[in-house]
Amino acid sequence: MSSEENKKRRAKFMAVVSHDMKTPLNAVIGFTSVLLQDKQELGAEKVRQLGMVYKSAHRLLDRVDALTEFFRLQAGASGSEIDWFSPRQLLKETFDQFREDAKEKGIELRVGPNPIPSRMRSASKLISRALRELVSNAVKFTKAGTVSVDVQIEDGRVAFRVSDTGLGLSASSLQGLSQALGPADVDEGLGLGLALSREVALRLCGQIQVTSRSGKGSTFTLVVEVSKENLEM
Repeated sequence: MSSEENKKRRAKFMAVVSHDMKTPLNAVIGFTSVLLQDKQELGAEKVRQLGMVYKSAHRLLDRVDALTEFFRLQAGASGSEIDWFSPRQLLKETFDQFREDAKEKGIELRVGPNPIPSRMRSASKLISRALRELVSNAVKFTKAGTVSVDVQIEDGRVAFRVSDTGLGLSASSLQGLSQALGPADVDEGLGLGLALSREVALRLCGQIQVTSRSGKGSTFTLVVEVSKENLEM
């Protein structure tokens, strides 16, 4: 069996498995949501614990979706449709998903100072997914400070730079991660979020870049190919 055939079989298998996993997860979310409607009777501690169950179930559901999407893209799926969208609105929607977690940790979510295109024509759903993974990782590994996204346009490409003030990476870890983020058909050293982001970037004729300084933070950049006629400033 060829490598491509094997990828397609894995993608089909994961689609079936994800359905089996999502059914009980949705039940947990539904029942927890019903219980949380009686907050006064439950008391503060039970509400807090049920809130943790509710949030964890949602996160696990998102990981199942991410894993399914990863195998789907690896199998050669075309991704989402090409359309016109607002990068600024996309960034806002991305940040909105992490405002609660960022607030709890004292992290400021920030959009960089560079001019942002008013409209851009590309696979907005894929870009949104990759940015969500990169911002999620940044918030997760940053104890305090800032997580920012800056947009840079250069030579027919748009770069979304996700920077944090986390612990950063050692030189050896940075070298290994940089190699794993390359176009090679390996995923060693990558978590699910980075592996999925890399697949999105490759699908859009781009790449994921990383720079980091130990103790100073990291920057993960999603670079996608976009011609001038598909950008409006």
